Amino acid sequence: MAKESQVNRFLSPTSTRVAGGRHWSKPQTPWPRQPAGTEIPLQKRATVSHEIEIERAAAQVWELVGAPSRIHEWFPGITASEVAGDRRYITNRGGHRVQERILEHDVDRRRFEYELLLPVCTFHRGVIEVHEIASARCRVVYRTEAEPAALALAIGGAAGAALDQLRATFPPEG
Repeated sequence: MAKESQVNRFLSPTSTRVAGGRHWSKPQTPWPRQPAGTEIPLQKRATVSHEIEIERAAAQVWELVGAPSRIHEWFPGITASEVAGDRRYITNRGGHRVQERILEHDVDRRRFEYELLLPVCTFHRGVIEVHEIASARCRVVYRTEAEPAALALAIGGAAGAALDQLRATFPPEG
């Protein structure tokens, strides 16, 4: 399970911490009932962020994470990927092909940013960063922001699983 997680913006103003440090929003029902038209509106956009630490050099982890065409090697549910120009095409277990636009691929900063190009998605931004902590230890951060907010929660859950898989790909040396 991802070591640390946080949901920066919630579907509602209240939240609860559940096992593994993940935050999930709770439905909010004003109590006592508010007059019609005064309910707290749900946010349209949400951001979910996960981070883990891996006992490997940042450069070694970035070699895998920073290769857009290799996402299927560490992201569960993605069976194939290919890159053509600023587009990445991923294929999921169900055989559906999804198009993404690569917005930034910064090798020096070990930062990859992309957006999903889906009709159901009004807005999406995914960011993956690998930060050096020590010569043989790094932190990987995966952040996703999306509208509608439910999409951010779904992608964020998958991103947490992907980071768990990434950590398993790099077992501690020794």
